[in-house]
Amino acid sequence: MPSIEKLTVAAALIAVGWAALLPSAKADPRSDVLNTAAQCNVFTNYRQWLDCYYGAAQPMREILGLPPAPSAQVKLVPSAGAPAARVPAPVPVAARPAAGTDDYVPRQHLADYSFDTNNRFTVTMENGTVWQQLKEDSIAAKWRAPPQNYSATIVPALFGYMMRVSDGHSYRVKRVR
Repeated sequence: MPSIEKLTVAAALIAVGWAALLPSAKADPRSDVLNTAAQCNVFTNYRQWLDCYYGAAQPMREILGLPPAPSAQVKLVPSAGAPAARVPAPVPVAARPAAGTDDYVPRQHLADYSFDTNNRFTVTMENGTVWQQLKEDSIAAKWRAPPQNYSATIVPALFGYMMRVSDGHSYRVKRVR
């Protein structure tokens, strides 16, 4: 009868043999790039985040024979031993149309604002356009300072318009005038 030690050694050899027969698991370069790019979420500045993201894609550029990313971008990529990335809260983002279109209101100060009985605001911008917060918007503005203390940009969004205000919030609005 074989001893326990001989059975253990035999089982280990069989396991090693099976492992050698299995296809080797190679890392997918796309997954590596995405995992590295996730470390870029430590940047709150959008430009730094984007440069880091481009730097994180450097291994894929090498695989594809593309010119290397600028060293400034590659240097922004945090090392693998860096603390876990903090993912910033999502911010509603709309494609910014070219300045000069009727639907685009570049950053400017508020000329006036008021609140209705449901605490929804109506804003008059410096250029005279008037915007009203949609009833479907769940964010209540807590403005108390004079209108000139706030600035905003209005851009088309998926369903209507977004008003990005210097108070750090984005509100869903419609144009009244």
